[in-house]
Order: sequence, then structure tokens, then C-alpha cells
Amino acid sequence: MKKLVYISHNVLGYEVLKQIFSSISQNSLDLAVELVISRNPSEKLSDQMSFSDICSEKNVELIETSDLRKESELVAKIKNIKPDFLFVFGWSQIIPQEIIDCAGLSLGTHPALLPKNRGNAAIPWTILLDEKETAMTLFELKGDVDSGRIVAQRKFEVSLRETSTTLYEKCVENTKLMLREALPLLVNGQFELKEQEGEPSYLGRRKPEDSLVDWKLDSESVDRLVRAESHPYPESYSFLKKKGKWIKAEILESEISQYNNYHATPGSVLDVNEKGVIISCGKGNILVSRIRIDGKELRANDFLTKADKFDTKMNDDLFSLICERGTP
Repeated sequence: MKKLVYISHNVLGYEVLKQIFSSISQNSLDLAVELVISRNPSEKLSDQMSFSDICSEKNVELIETSDLRKESELVAKIKNIKPDFLFVFGWSQIIPQEIIDCAGLSLGTHPALLPKNRGNAAIPWTILLDEKETAMTLFELKGDVDSGRIVAQRKFEVSLRETSTTLYEKCVENTKLMLREALPLLVNGQFELKEQEGEPSYLGRRKPEDSLVDWKLDSESVDRLVRAESHPYPESYSFLKKKGKWIKAEILESEISQYNNYHATPGSVLDVNEKGVIISCGKGNILVSRIRIDGKELRANDFLTKADKFDTKMNDDLFSLICERGTP
């Protein structure tokens, strides 16, 4: 019986683990999931998922941790299991090499057509870069980040109006399909490890302030940011002054407006209609239909008026200072 240690803390990893259990049962695979490692429930990660129910149902040990790098006893436990496979399918920290070396084969996934787009926040970047195609890649955890030999790669299209929400869902479904095909080959030793071919490209880490809308950009760029910075990632946002008070508004849904016969300072609300509100950009206009204020989701046309204007100079630091000292 071959042994698997599984590491994940997110929705993708949870759904794929369910697929693994299903594949083991349907194909009578000689594989046992010996241990699942996840994050502490108290941590507020964007796409965090509890694994307690599935581990309880399958009678698999679950260990929750905040930092694998500080878990010497856990490392010893993994070594004692002597796993044939270590799967890391969604973990927001670099896995210590000591843990990777515990298994005969350690594999991870990346939502990109490797070697293209190695690195951070690949799903939002896919939309921001206006990619037409992407992939889920199953690869060996060895060497530099996202550079290991490939076991499987499943390509799929990025739609014209893709959001990070819909693209994340596609990544989940394509990873499940990829594992359904690859797992029997892995267990039966019939897989190949192929070197990545082509010139690699890299994606930088995105910070919360990168989601701040710059209304001076053209409408296509603003709309692309709104689509890229959507659940399960931090939503795009902007600031406006309403009734003498500065407010942070998260922009949840938008589209490029055909209302182009009126121009105003970027960030100005040009019109309010049954679909939402039309806001002026540096070039062109954008229609915003849904926003969130203080955690409450609203129809944009129920909150904003033609008298409102999003500020193009306000940023997080200024907003925090104003909240601390009071609105001048």
C-alpha cells in the first residue's frame, strides 16, 4: 500500500482531496491518505477551507498548523510515515525542503501554463495580463519555485469576461479532471516527469493597495482590475466623500459602458440608471453595478448619486489617518 501525505488549506485543495478519495475507491487504487495538514481555522485566509469533516468521514488524521516551518514534531511525524507521495495543493507559505524530501515524490499545482507565469497571484495576473489561455499544472516540487518537472498539464480558455471568481472555479474543476487521469498513473508507476520547455516568465506578489482603482486609467484597464480583484481575492476599491464623511467602497462588479457622449473628471459619477452607475475614467467610462460598504453588499444605484465623485488622490494611508483623527 502506497502512502500519501496531503497539504492544503483552501477550497481547491478540499475539492481535489474529495476527488482523490473518489478515485481511490472507483479505481481500487493501492493508495492510502495517511495524513492531512491544514491551517488553523482561526486564520482568516481568503479562500480558506476546513478539512475536519472530510478527514472525520474518511478516518484520516488531520493536523492544523499556522506555520510548517516551526513544526519540528510534525516533520518527524511525516518522516515516520515514509510517504510515497506528498501533495501540496494550496498553501500560502514555502514548504520547508525538509518536508519535501520526506516523500518519494512531492508534487504541487500551479494555475498557469508553466513555465509561463511562475510565481505569485497567478489567477488575478492571468486576467490583468489579458491572457487568452491558461492551465493547471501538476509538477515536481524541486528546485526554484514552480520550476520542477511536469507530471500533467491541463489547458483551458480564459473567457472574455472572466473574473478571478470564475477562473478559480475553472481551476478547481480542471485540477480534479487532471488528478482523475494522473492519480492511477502515479500509483501504478506509469507516469513521466518532463522538463519544462520554453522561456519562463514570472509574476510578482500583489499587495492589498494594488487593488486601489486609478480612475485616470482607461475604462478597459479599470474593468480588468475589477474582474481580476474579485472573490476569493481582495476586491478592488476606491474612496469617496459622502455627507462630509470619507467612505471606502469595494467595487464588486463592473462592465465597460457605451455611454461615451459625456466626459468629466476621472472618478465622477456621470449617470445613475437601472443597471448601476456610470463613472468617468481617463478614457471611456465604466458601469459599476455592485459595491460593498462596511461589509454590506449594495446595488451601486441604491447608494451613489450624480453628486458623488471617487477621489483619485486618496489612498489607504490617508484614509487610515482621517479615520483616526476624524474627517476634516
